[in-house]
Amino acid sequence: MADLSAFGGKALQSLRNNDFSPFAAIAEVIDNSIEAEAKTIKIKIKSKVPEGLRKPRPVLIAFGDDGHGMNKNDLQFCMRYGHSTRYNSRKGIGRFGVGMTNGAISVCQFIEVYSREKQGNWNYTNLDIEDRPNNQDPQLYPVEQRLLPKEFKELVGDIGTLVVWSKIDRIEADFDINELKHWIGRVYRKFIGERILKNGKIIKNTNVRKIFIDDGNTIEEIRAFDPMYLIPEQFQILPENETSSSYEEQEFECPVHSVDAPPSGEKFGKVIIRTSLTPESWRHEQRTSGRSTENNARWVYENEGFSFLRAGREVAYDTIPHPFQPAPVVHDRFWSCEIEFDPVLDHQFSVKNIKRGAKPLEELRDELQKKLRGKILHFREQIEDHWSTKKIEKNQGGTGSTNKHQSAEEATRGISKPKKTELSKEEQKKAAEEFANERKLEEEEKIEFLKKVLDPNGPPFIIEEDPNGRPDGPFIDIVPNLGKKLITYNLKHVFFKNVYDKLHEVDELAKVVKKPEDTRLIEIANELKIDIDFLIFAFADSKYDITGEIGSKSQNVDDTMEDLEINWSDKLRRVYRNKK
Repeated sequence: MADLSAFGGKALQSLRNNDFSPFAAIAEVIDNSIEAEAKTIKIKIKSKVPEGLRKPRPVLIAFGDDGHGMNKNDLQFCMRYGHSTRYNSRKGIGRFGVGMTNGAISVCQFIEVYSREKQGNWNYTNLDIEDRPNNQDPQLYPVEQRLLPKEFKELVGDIGTLVVWSKIDRIEADFDINELKHWIGRVYRKFIGERILKNGKIIKNTNVRKIFIDDGNTIEEIRAFDPMYLIPEQFQILPENETSSSYEEQEFECPVHSVDAPPSGEKFGKVIIRTSLTPESWRHEQRTSGRSTENNARWVYENEGFSFLRAGREVAYDTIPHPFQPAPVVHDRFWSCEIEFDPVLDHQFSVKNIKRGAKPLEELRDELQKKLRGKILHFREQIEDHWSTKKIEKNQGGTGSTNKHQSAEEATRGISKPKKTELSKEEQKKAAEEFANERKLEEEEKIEFLKKVLDPNGPPFIIEEDPNGRPDGPFIDIVPNLGKKLITYNLKHVFFKNVYDKLHEVDELAKVVKKPEDTRLIEIANELKIDIDFLIFAFADSKYDITGEIGSKSQNVDDTMEDLEINWSDKLRRVYRNKK
């Protein structure tokens, strides 16, 4: 047989520096198995720790399936660039004819392929791209009959294909098999899930494939993962038995672009947009990251933006792409969007030959924006409203809790004088009750608050939190008529929303990671809250002092501001000394 050049000279060595990640390269082999109508796909990964390093990394990956296999001619050319029995087909997930080789050479130097058709024999070929001197071409090994290696025999069926990657030299220590399993479960959810989303409903999948991974310790069947959080068995529910709500499905036709149009002549392709909103109980944990033990198990922290699917296979999962509007914000972790499109729209979605990434062209992007903008803003508003009430109350100990600021209140003793009041005990109690009713405190909280206000031996200052203030209102309010000096914090003000959320994040991250030093992180977060209390107390008490004096003497604004600055600084120093 004549020499069969895989490519000229050093071209394959140059092409190794492509855009494939190890996960995307592995997906190319899975794609081929699915196109070959395999029902079962098995992946075996052998790893070891390289000399002088600490973390293991793959040294061999074998893929087997029970698909229809390849004849001798297709097997001979299966690793040749541009050769494909399905080139430019828009009926499945394959198309370009370069994925098999491009993906493999991005991670390894030696690729072996065994394949058998029905009533045929096992045939074999390989491609060895190890760098050669004198600009020699790598050669495709002539097809020959060869028995399957015993160690990989269990990966295939009576017919099918076996692909073996060895001489792996481009997979680094950050390769995580558990992340790979989750990634495959999400990317191929429409193929391996027992149930799928279709036509606005959850229906039975009539053509289920199974994917298994053997990592040398365990053999695990990959479970489908639903980032819409609508199919309960496809994500970790712990502990609440809840799924997403507000599920909607929109469908529209998009014209096929004149560039790269399919030979079949279709003029339009279908685009389906699916959206959903996670349960409220998932959203109260932490505004900035969505992390908790339960949400980590659900992978909520990576759920930002859109999942694009081409013929049911995910090609992109990322934040809202620029310049799509509205721009991404942290709220987007708590709603989901799935955009599925027909392969005839590849150019409209800028799909590359590695089937990774999707960036809609301008006109299509505008159409998607028009259909999604209102929904996204509505989701964000719902999430924001929930954070402004339930989440804030939980994170800060509940509405009206009177012991959250106890350390700061106690430190004001001896620095701040009790507020003089002409109110009788009954009038003071009535005023305090009116304040508590206006704040809508629960009965237990109301009793605790009244006790603090009416206790003549208690701290002269009381700090209260108001989760129902106006976002455009003052960030603190100094209440002058209760007989105690009372400050209320407007928790809907941007200052408290940002600062308290960051401090709470420190608490939550420390609880999740559970390292010895994390106890100190929690202490630091609590101490910073006290520092904020001290800063605000010193200002409020200085203002109390000045407003009490202004009525007795004439003073210009400059002098008043100077007095405020001096008193504020002095009280701040004194309260820290008092704390110690």
